[in-house]
Amino acid sequence: MLRFGLASLAVSIASLAFAACGGDDAISPLDAGSPREDGGLEAAPTDSATSADGVATDARLDAATKDAGGSDASAADASDANEAEASAPEDACRSAQDLGELSTDGGVSSSVDTILDTRLGSASSVSCATSTGGLGAGARFTVTSAADIRIDFEQLGNHALAVFSDSAPPSSCADDVLVGCAPAIGADQNGTQTFVNVPPGAYAVVFVGDQPDNSTTRWSGAVEVRLTSTPHM
Repeated sequence: MLRFGLASLAVSIASLAFAACGGDDAISPLDAGSPREDGGLEAAPTDSATSADGVATDARLDAATKDAGGSDASAADASDANEAEASAPEDACRSAQDLGELSTDGGVSSSVDTILDTRLGSASSVSCATSTGGLGAGARFTVTSAADIRIDFEQLGNHALAVFSDSAPPSSCADDVLVGCAPAIGADQNGTQTFVNVPPGAYAVVFVGDQPDNSTTRWSGAVEVRLTSTPHM
């Protein structure tokens, strides 16, 4: 009985020694409102050693785990950025329609007409409006060479008008660079605004209700707009 117990103990010690020397144990690998009453316009490897049979040491496994963790972190950051972009609130710049190019090539003027209905727009803010949060709508356009941009408009409601440099559409007005802002001129009043010597590039013109609409007064409405680009002399 004692002889058998000593033999078992010897086997156990031998097994422990084999495991300590790098045995064959496996190593586990380590996301529109209604119209106004008066009418409207037209709408890496580490320096750790390996065991004799080529199994990686714990230090090397740690390095691999860190690399995997870094990749996971990068993917998570990218996912967060995409979610932030998708959840960013709409405004007159971000939702602006695209009018294309206002070319002045060959010294010739060009123009384009559109209708913006701010009643169907998003709460927006421009610096020259009386209050922030009025409903706004906008249109993007590009200028091919230095030009004077004339904006003629007929409006229902009362709007502030602003032009932004639109370098990375679709972006919000807060992320764009303001070129100029013209205060509201009065309810249902027609007007003209000219921006002189506008450099080549992409822009957004926006009309924003001078104040948020309420139960008694509507600042938003349809705006008929003509943009004319003339070579700057």
